[in-house]
Amino acid sequence: MNTSEIDSVILSVVGERWKKTAMLIARVADALSHGLPPGDEGYELISRRVEALVNEGRLAAQGDTALQRGALKARIHAANCSEIPVRRGNQEG
Repeated sequence: MNTSEIDSVILSVVGERWKKTAMLIARVADALSHGLPPGDEGYELISRRVEALVNEGRLAAQGDTALQRGALKARIHAANCSEIPVRRGNQEG
């Protein structure tokens, strides 16, 4: 399974409402169950792709992507998201 396939499923699952990334990862894992590495490795792969999509500006994030999965919320990046503070990594603000 390549990253573009995983990204497509992430983007189809996330939608425009804020979702906790743990729930997002679980839903994506269910959708891709047979194409993912087994166990935690599959969840980590999805988690890395979510963070990559945030860094690329394709997903908006609320919270700190450096924190564990449950501390971050994500949604489709939209023009009206600009009023919500978006933090990446260990940036202050």
